[in-house]
Amino acid sequence: MTTPWKNGFYRTKTYPSFLYLVDGENFTLVPASGTPSNIDNPMYKGTWKYGDFGEASTEVAKRSGKDRYDVEIMAFGGDVETPCRTQ
Repeated sequence: MTTPWKNGFYRTKTYPSFLYLVDGENFTLVPASGTPSNIDNPMYKGTWKYGDFGEASTEVAKRSGKDRYDVEIMAFGGDVETPCRTQ
C-alpha cells in the first residue's frame, strides 16, 4: 500500500525534541540536537502503518474532518501503539 507521506524528516508537537527519519512505513527517532551513537537500538525504531484503524475520537474527527483513524504508530520498541489521523 502506498503511504500518503513522503520519505524524510518529520517533527511532532508531542515530541519536539525528536525528529522522525521516515523511510516508507519505517522510522528512526533521532534527537533534534544530532544523531545518537546507538541508532541500532530498537527503542529508536518504529513504524507508521497506513490503513483503517477504527473510529476516530470525537475531537480528532472534528479537527480533521474524517471519522476514521488511518495511521497506526508503533514506537519505543513496541511499548507505544497509537492510532492517528492524516489530514
